[in-house]
Amino acid sequence: MVIIRNRTILWTNHEQYIGTSYDNNSETRIFQVPRILPAGTDIADFVFNITIKFSNGQNSVIMLGKETVDDVINLTWQIGRNSLLAPGPAFVQISATDSYGTIKWSTYESAVYIGNYIDYEHAGDVEMSEFERLEAYYYDLARKMVAVFESEELREKNEATRQTNEAQRAQETEELIARSEEALRIAEGAVGTVSEKLGLAKSYAVGDEEAREGSSTDNAKYYKEQIQASAAQIETNRQNIVTANQNIETNRQGIILINAKWNDIFVSGAGPHNSLYRGKYLGDHVTAEQWAAIDAGTFEGLYIGDYWVINGVTYRIAAFDYHYNCGDTDLTKHHVVLVPDNSLYKAKMNTSNVTTGGYTGSAMYKSNLAQAKTTIKTAFGSAHVLTKRELLTNAVNDNTPSGWAWFDSDVELMNEVQVYGSVAWGAHDGNGYNVALGDGQFPLFMFDRTKLHNREDYWLRDVASAIYFSIVDYYGHAYCGIASASFGVRPCFCICA
Repeated sequence: MVIIRNRTILWTNHEQYIGTSYDNNSETRIFQVPRILPAGTDIADFVFNITIKFSNGQNSVIMLGKETVDDVINLTWQIGRNSLLAPGPAFVQISATDSYGTIKWSTYESAVYIGNYIDYEHAGDVEMSEFERLEAYYYDLARKMVAVFESEELREKNEATRQTNEAQRAQETEELIARSEEALRIAEGAVGTVSEKLGLAKSYAVGDEEAREGSSTDNAKYYKEQIQASAAQIETNRQNIVTANQNIETNRQGIILINAKWNDIFVSGAGPHNSLYRGKYLGDHVTAEQWAAIDAGTFEGLYIGDYWVINGVTYRIAAFDYHYNCGDTDLTKHHVVLVPDNSLYKAKMNTSNVTTGGYTGSAMYKSNLAQAKTTIKTAFGSAHVLTKRELLTNAVNDNTPSGWAWFDSDVELMNEVQVYGSVAWGAHDGNGYNVALGDGQFPLFMFDRTKLHNREDYWLRDVASAIYFSIVDYYGHAYCGIASASFGVRPCFCICA
């Protein structure tokens, strides 16, 4: 989210790097502007555009998507080819006007950067990559899978038609029997000669106007033709059902082939499973099959973003085997890194505004994480919460982390790199002490930023200065807070079989 304040575009998290000259529709930026201008004008119904001035002298004007939420307007910029016409620095400016053009408003110019694509002259003509062709192939396979279900619907429709025709034929047969019985009753009860009775019977069977007035219809012929027509329709429906069943079997074989190809691509192990986001509910406890998949390191049926809800807390998978082969004692136990969706509670890093002793010298490390450890071990069982070796800060010199040591670790606050993928407010001199073993971003936050920013302020373990520790800010940006402030406790931990 890019904030616009006093006509100035305030970029965060390197969002001013908008893509490369090869890209097309792979990036978006959302700008948030106040709905009411300082002069009192409501601009919710205005039309918004963004003008881009490229380094080669070209200009583009792109219409922005718009969504009004309470007292702010969210503007969506879909970054397509017309937004990336030339690599290098460029300038953007957002403008708005009412439907009559009588009121106009714009931001100040702001610089952005477009990365160079190696073959810039043919950036728009590059053929699909192997992965893109594979992706297109699976879209086609998915379409065929849809056809399976459409074939099943056709079969069910034909079966319903057959049942309707059967019911109709049975009703017509009953009517024919009733008419015949009525004819017989009248014939037997008629007074007259045998020839009169035969003539009357004939009138009911094949029609005879002389014997009975209004009986010219050949009923026997009519009902014979009706029964023959019903039988022909029933046979047609039967053939349709046979064809539908054959199509279903063909499509079933296609699904078997799709599954085989899928298994060829998505093999088991931490690497493939760290590369695929799913976000599926896994239940209210870890099953025996899930523990077995974790223990084997295949992680079958588990993907980034999947989650359990236990005792009202949502625990989401952030990474697989993140700490594998790390530590002063080699960690060879397969494991899953979990992070709760929200802070478990609020607490202070220290009772006063100091960072003495770094993270391990803080009240948070010494006592304020105890409640989180109890909650987590109750949910998963103490034996399943992995104790590993972590390198954590234990000394601060003025504003700078200056030392670290190996500690047994089970439940810890995350650091900036694990959350953002880079350092932010952690003290830049000596920041390696803050990073230590947490030197890679959790895939969860790389795939889905909504799981990083949850409208909460919560602590990270990085020392930012003599009085500040790093935090993730409520408004969705990196920040820091004084050590005595009370912010959310949102720890990470590992589970194992």
